[in-house]
Amino acid sequence: MEVFKEINNAEIMQRAMDDFRELQESMATAKEENAQKTYAKLIVPLPCIS
Repeated sequence: MEVFKEINNAEIMQRAMDDFRELQESMATAKEENAQKTYAKLIVPLPCIS
């Protein structure tokens, strides 16, 4: 059962990394094209921690 859980966690991590890579590519393309609205939507501001 533990091995099965590790495989699922590895798959989840791989998918998350793939999704993040795609997002980075979209952001780079939007920036190159000077697509200001698209680029602005892709940037998520970090919450302020005080």
